[in-house]
Amino acid sequence: MDTWKKKWQNRKTKRLQIGRLVYAHPAEGERYYLRVLLSHVRGPTSFDALKTINGNPSSSFREACEHLGLIEHDRTIDDCMMEAAIFQMPSALRRLFATVLVFCEVTDIRQLWDKHLASMSEDYRRNQSNDATLEQMVLRDIRDMLQSMGKDIAGYGLPELLDTDGCDDGEYKEVTEEREISVDKEHLDLFSSLNNEQLAGYNDIMDHVMKQKSQIFFVDGPGGTGKTYLYKASLIIWDEVAMKKRQAVETLDRSLQDIMGCPLPFGGKVVVFGGDFRQVLPVVTRGRRAQITDATLLRSYLWEKIRKIRLTCNMRA
Repeated sequence: MDTWKKKWQNRKTKRLQIGRLVYAHPAEGERYYLRVLLSHVRGPTSFDALKTINGNPSSSFREACEHLGLIEHDRTIDDCMMEAAIFQMPSALRRLFATVLVFCEVTDIRQLWDKHLASMSEDYRRNQSNDATLEQMVLRDIRDMLQSMGKDIAGYGLPELLDTDGCDDGEYKEVTEEREISVDKEHLDLFSSLNNEQLAGYNDIMDHVMKQKSQIFFVDGPGGTGKTYLYKASLIIWDEVAMKKRQAVETLDRSLQDIMGCPLPFGGKVVVFGGDFRQVLPVVTRGRRAQITDATLLRSYLWEKIRKIRLTCNMRA
């Protein structure tokens, strides 16, 4: 490129030149390590020459990269998995493993898998003793998690996944995981310590949940009155809704109506909102007081359909 004339000119030397090497992602395995070697090794004459370090042939491009010190071993990732195995549940370990595959540059995925398969399958081992079946169960979980992050398990060099269906019973994985959550005894014991206001709100909400009656609730209370304490129930809960623009809430309403095929608010689901309009309101860029107020749930068509539960007793005092 001639800067002054602003025109492209042919090179004076007629040698063949490589403009750049095609990008390769670390998840591509040997292709990535080949690119690393080509970027650092001068004058290679063949693929075998690339893999020969100080006269010693390597079995793979990755191994050659390790001998040259171009990549690090997976010690830090391995330490992370081992530390997590001490205090995390197996389901959390599986999610951590999937996250590592997507966001970390693991040099030997198969070795990491073989080393931590036992800890990732510990919960399944209670009902299943066959090692091959256990491996497939963990692989299925990893596949589902990778799919949720837009990745395909086939590209990571893990053992072959034999089944191709989603879940054994046809349910979505998220539903299955939610149903398998064990409730701690301390959470069950919270019911006995509800105050009168909290108990009244709890009974009202649970009455609609058990009878499957559509209703929207708003739990109004300043900080310290026990809103979060009351929320520990199985239903749709949206905390700090006072900070959200009403359009977001109305969008959820329309989405649930469409999903459930029901014209009732939120598709007939029992919904509990919580928040304190005395604190933080929605952020409206360069908005005035009237515009900010108009963006709150108070100005939504849903507000008149919401049953209000007001908490006044300070539980922090």
